[in-house]
Amino acid sequence: MDALQALNEAPLKAVFLGHFMLICWCLIGNWLPASYMFYNTFFMLCLLWSMHSRDSHDPILIATLINLLSIILDAITIGVYYDDAHNRPCMAITNLMLRPITSLVLLRIYNERNGRYSTFGFPGLGGLNPSGGPAGGGGNTGRGSYENIDGSAPRQSVPSPIHDVEANHPPYK
Repeated sequence: MDALQALNEAPLKAVFLGHFMLICWCLIGNWLPASYMFYNTFFMLCLLWSMHSRDSHDPILIATLINLLSIILDAITIGVYYDDAHNRPCMAITNLMLRPITSLVLLRIYNERNGRYSTFGFPGLGGLNPSGGPAGGGGNTGRGSYENIDGSAPRQSVPSPIHDVEANHPPYK
């Protein structure tokens, strides 16, 4: 593996390992429902998928959306199942506090993989691109700006061989 490629994957691997450790510590014992493990398993699988397919921005988008949804689900789960007797709720709260930072890291990786986080890859959604311009136009989105090929270059007249012959030879009479 190229050293530069390994350096580019370091934030993604750090996100995976950090959440993996915190989720494992949270699941020791029986204080959390199975739904906590369910949506966190999908989150971890999407992170693994994004490490595997480095050229696609879809796994990062799905992992980001699951992570954002997990913020709400974690808050509800911790609020309902909180038990003050152990350290496991502290790990779940730490995991919850780490999720917004993780979302920002995943959005940065999504943008580096040529995704447009102004529209989240959905056509016609609108919004602003990272440079502040309208979505899909001229900004620094990694996809390049739209170039109108219909009328951008002035037309050059191509000399016709028939006109050249008439100009060099007088007509016959």
